[in-house]
Amino acid sequence: MDDYLIAGDLVGGPEGDAVVERLEPYRHNTIKGNNEEYLIDFHHDAVTAAQRESQQWAFSRACHARSEGKVLDTLAALPPRVTCQAEGSTAVCMVHGSTRSSSEPLGPELDTGRLEQVLEEISESVLICGHTHQSWTFRGDAGLALNPGSVGGACNDDNRAQYAILQWEDGNWHVEHHAVAYDLTLVTRLYVDTGFVEEAGPMARAQLEGIHYADLTMGDLVHHARNLAAAAGKEASPIVADDIWEQAVDTFSWKMPPPV
Repeated sequence: MDDYLIAGDLVGGPEGDAVVERLEPYRHNTIKGNNEEYLIDFHHDAVTAAQRESQQWAFSRACHARSEGKVLDTLAALPPRVTCQAEGSTAVCMVHGSTRSSSEPLGPELDTGRLEQVLEEISESVLICGHTHQSWTFRGDAGLALNPGSVGGACNDDNRAQYAILQWEDGNWHVEHHAVAYDLTLVTRLYVDTGFVEEAGPMARAQLEGIHYADLTMGDLVHHARNLAAAAGKEASPIVADDIWEQAVDTFSWKMPPPV
């Protein structure tokens, strides 16, 4: 039996609701990612004053403002983990980051020991995860793990839409990674013409640049801001003060001009 497995991060852009609605037929095999959790927190007013007011968090506020209540309720109902099993095969476990947290990155280039640990902890023979937007396959002593990559916003220097096919054959699971080019000019127009870049601020610009270059521009911008805050002797915090954020935006090594 063929089916789709959706490993989270459906939202986090100008048309999040449309993505959720398009994937509604596959909700039974869809999990929430950290991007969904951000919007759910705003929906339930479970955010800090800094998240509600800081320039750094304008992106998440804009995404939340564009989402309807019924869509946010749908996201809140998504599980953090799904186990599925096709007839005659072994079971597959899908999480977004790791079994511990949707924000914990896993990957063979990061820590093979941690991957082995997670595979040993689960009862399923296959682990599917997302979060890093980087495609990979790992076969360890305890089982098979893979990341299918990102359909939009890959972070592995390949700006095509990426996915994986997991197939049971001859008593084993086999993985094939695929990538398909899509219209990046159309994506840029979507960000600009809908007013999303203006609403969501520099993080939207960073996301769009990251989509074009398939890199971690958003994370690099945040890292740059935190380094400036530390250099200025500011108290260590995930959210920097607005003056530091503005300085970071002005001094960041952008690869593309501001979208217009």
